[in-house]
Amino acid sequence: MTEKSFPNAREGAKQILMSQLILIIGVGIMFIGTILMSLSAVFEFQNAEGVFQASLLLILSAMILEITAYVFCFLGMHKAGKDSRIIRCAYGLAVPSVAMSIAEGLIPLFVKDTEISTLIPALCSSVGRILGMIIMIFVLLGLSQLYKEKENEERASKGLHVAMFLTAAHLPLFVLNGLAGASSSAGVMIAEAVTAAIALPLYIAAVIRYLLYLNKARFDL
Repeated sequence: MTEKSFPNAREGAKQILMSQLILIIGVGIMFIGTILMSLSAVFEFQNAEGVFQASLLLILSAMILEITAYVFCFLGMHKAGKDSRIIRCAYGLAVPSVAMSIAEGLIPLFVKDTEISTLIPALCSSVGRILGMIIMIFVLLGLSQLYKEKENEERASKGLHVAMFLTAAHLPLFVLNGLAGASSSAGVMIAEAVTAAIALPLYIAAVIRYLLYLNKARFDL
């Protein structure tokens, strides 16, 4: 009996993995650029103008990498969606997810009302984060289902476990997002710091497990 093979899902997993790695690099560059820009604005030191220009270049590079990551992710989900109906659903959610990211960045630039320019981007960020989580879960469930069709129960079960861990890892992030819009009292700030200390390691661990699962899928589906 010939073993089932899903070449579209393999190639799609490879492209989705590449998109995530590019995005991580972009986030790192954006972080460095933002720090440099803040330093050049707050502190007066020699060649501050050069540092400011370098920070702008880094931020621009990060934005280009983010766009590239989105393109690879779209291509990957479209490709894998040919083998998995569940991943096709993830592909359908990708467009509103990107729209939320764009709106989050552009609204503060064009809306002068302080309350609106703070509230709406925060709402877009929350919706975008939820959609991003759902997309990742759908990708995992889709790949898990394909492994089940290949009668590889171990990898199928692994995908479900990673999806559950990813969901659990996002819960503190949602709490943190809610606390960020709350009052600036000492109690809220302490709760925010504690939640952040829990959320960050959990989320990093979840993303690593997600990347490892994608990496495995690009070889043996």
